[in-house]
Amino acid sequence: MSQSSASWRGAQDAPQIDRTLLSAADEGLATYGAAFLAGPYEVGKSDLAREIARRFGPKALMLDGSDARDRQRILGDEDILRRHDGGLVVIDQLQDCPGAADIVRQQLDKARLAGTAPGRFLVLGSQSTEAQMIVATRIGTQMLRLDLAPIGLSELQTPGLSSGDARTMTLDELASTETIARPNMAIDLETLWMRGGFPRSLFATDDAASFAWRGAYIDHLTSKGYRHISPLVSASTFRDLLGRLAAGQGESFEDRSRGGLQGCIDHLVDLGLVRQLQPWSVNVAKRYEKGAKVFLRDSGLLHTLLNRRSLPDLQQNGYQLGHSWEGFCIENLVTAAPRARPFYYRDADKNEIDLVLDYGEERRLAIEIKSPAAKMGDGFDAAARAIDPIGQYVVRRVEESYTDANGRRIMTLQDMIGIVRDTATSSIRQKGAPHSVS
Repeated sequence: MSQSSASWRGAQDAPQIDRTLLSAADEGLATYGAAFLAGPYEVGKSDLAREIARRFGPKALMLDGSDARDRQRILGDEDILRRHDGGLVVIDQLQDCPGAADIVRQQLDKARLAGTAPGRFLVLGSQSTEAQMIVATRIGTQMLRLDLAPIGLSELQTPGLSSGDARTMTLDELASTETIARPNMAIDLETLWMRGGFPRSLFATDDAASFAWRGAYIDHLTSKGYRHISPLVSASTFRDLLGRLAAGQGESFEDRSRGGLQGCIDHLVDLGLVRQLQPWSVNVAKRYEKGAKVFLRDSGLLHTLLNRRSLPDLQQNGYQLGHSWEGFCIENLVTAAPRARPFYYRDADKNEIDLVLDYGEERRLAIEIKSPAAKMGDGFDAAARAIDPIGQYVVRRVEESYTDANGRRIMTLQDMIGIVRDTATSSIRQKGAPHSVS
C-alpha cells in the first residue's frame, strides 16, 4: 500500500454526518457499476468515498492518482481492477491519472459484452472540471454522476424532531475529533447559515477559525484554483468577479466586458460553487424574464466575500441580509428535492415568485422567501395564480409554521424542506389541496 493510501485510510475521524448522497451512491453503484463523484474542492468527496468503501470492508481497494506508486499499480497491472470484482475500486485524483478512466471503461465493456455484473468503480477528483472532462470523453454514459453539495440543513436535523426539540451541538462537540453524529445531531440553523456547509468551515472550533478557513479557501480559488476555471482570466479579475457575484447575490449578471466572465460563471456552476436559477414559463419563447439569477451556493463563502463575520454584523445591511437568507433557503430547498426543476418567476407587472419547484405532471410549488422584517405585498399571490401551483408557501425565520390572517402558510425552513421532499415522493395531489401546517 502506498503512503498516500495508508494515510487516506488511517486519517483521524473528523466530525461526520450521514450524507444523503450515500443512498444514491449505493443505488448508482449497484445499477451502473460505476459512479463519478463531483463537487467543489474540500466539500468532502474523499470523506464520502471512504465511507462508501468502508461498507465493502476488505473488498474495497482505494487508489490515489496523485501518488506515483498508485499510478504504477493502476497502469502497470491491468488485472488489479478485475481482481476486485464484487468489491469496490475507488480512484481519487483522476485528473492526475487519466489513463485509469480507460481501464475502467475496458472493464465495464468486458462485463457488458460477457453479460456479467461489472465490478464497482467510484471515481473522483479535486479539480472536478478536469475530472469531468476525462469521465465524459473516456467513459461516457456508462458512469453515473453524483453531485456532492456542501452540507445542508436537512442533513443536520435528526428525523422526527421539530426545530424546537432538536439538540444543538456545542462548539466543544463540533471541535472533537471523536464526534460521530449517527443519527445526525442538530447544528443550529444560524451556525450553518453563517458558516456555510463546507465541513472544515462548519466544524471549526469557533467563528473566527471558520471565517479564516473560508478566507484561505477563497485565496486558493483566486491564486491557483482559478487556472482550472478559466486560464484566460487573471487572478485579480477572477477575484473581482467573485466580489461582484457576492454583492449582487440573487441578481442577474450582465457581462459587458470582453473577458469571458460568463464563461467563468459557467465553470463555477460546473464546480458546484454557483447556481444559475432560470426563469419559469410554460412557453419559454413568451417568458418575460430571460436572464438567470446567479447565486453563490455556499452562504459561508458569501459572507466571507461580503466581510460579514456574524449575524449581527450581517443585520447591519438589510439588502445583504435578505439576499443571503434567500440564497440559503433556495439552496437548501433545491438540494432537498434533486428531481424537481428549480426556477424563479417574474411577469411584466413585476409579480414575482422566488422559487418555483416543478416536479412534472403539472405539479409545482410556489415558494416566497422573506426575512423577518420584510413585508408581504400582493405580488406573490398574483404570480402564484398565474402558474397554478399545488401549494404556495412563504418561508420566514420563525419559531414554528403557521397560517397568517390572510390565509398564507408561513413556514420554517425545516418544515418547508419536509414538504418539498414529501411532494417528490407523493402521488399527484388534487390541485389546491394544501399541505397541513402544524
